Amino acid sequence: MPTATKTWTPEELDQVSLELENQGPEATLKWMVDEFHPSLYVACSFQQEESVLLDMLHRIKPDVRIFYLDTDVLFAETTTLGVRWQEWQRTVLARERVEVDTAHGKVAVKVARRHGVVTNAQPEFDECLRLATSRGVPVKEVWAAALFAYRQQAPQGP
Repeated sequence: MPTATKTWTPEELDQVSLELENQGPEATLKWMVDEFHPSLYVACSFQQEESVLLDMLHRIKPDVRIFYLDTDVLFAETTTLGVRWQEWQRTVLARERVEVDTAHGKVAVKVARRHGVVTNAQPEFDECLRLATSRGVPVKEVWAAALFAYRQQAPQGP
């Protein structure tokens, strides 16, 4: 089962490292696939060592997504005669942070604007989690309180 959203503790990572240390690269790649596929993306510039690892990875799970970092060696170091590529664009809204007071404590809220109009407001999850943990309440309760507090003070928007 994929665990791409799991937060690994240093102890857990140390344990995985110890378990995989003497097993070779195939075991590490298999662990990556087992833990993170289908959310796994592998960066590659097609240097010699990476090509070997990609071959191993392809034998384990042919549909793992790979993205290419252009270092001008792809054509010289591989048998490929062409590459499919596409450009992506991203729209990023103007953002600001507003601090609000809740019964649980202060929480920062990210406020996004498009063309000067507030289009979204989201409490900082890490701050909500920290407060929820320290107060022994569900994180969604702190999150909802922060959003409510923001909406009470906001002149407009969501």
